[in-house]
Amino acid sequence: MGKNLTKNSDTITPYGHLATLKLLQIAAYDKDINNAARRIFMIIAGHADIDGRCWPSINKIACSLGIKRSAVNKQTKILKTRGYLEIQPRHDEWTGAQKSNEYILNLSYAAKNYEHPDLLSEYPRTPKRKLSLPPN
Repeated sequence: MGKNLTKNSDTITPYGHLATLKLLQIAAYDKDINNAARRIFMIIAGHADIDGRCWPSINKIACSLGIKRSAVNKQTKILKTRGYLEIQPRHDEWTGAQKSNEYILNLSYAAKNYEHPDLLSEYPRTPKRKLSLPPN
């Protein structure tokens, strides 16, 4: 088994960064989320550690994409509703002030869908064409 695969009974499931990539692939073809949510999910996933956890600030995400904080909040709620991530508020232990949220990627969602490695099978594929060189 590779570093990012684990064998559970008869299925091989991804975890860590492989699961993050699989989750990004699933999100890319999910017709129930919009492009803004996908872009935000890509930023969050890019910050995630091997366990799918990260805590980029809303300002950092908004500045990275050139959008407003309110747009980040709206799209992360969509991602949470669709099951792609969990959002946990974090607080300073001394002052109690809110710090950046902790985002937890739902890597088990990728594992459940890993049994179907070809997510594109329902879409028609472009036939391969032979490339021909121009005449000399």
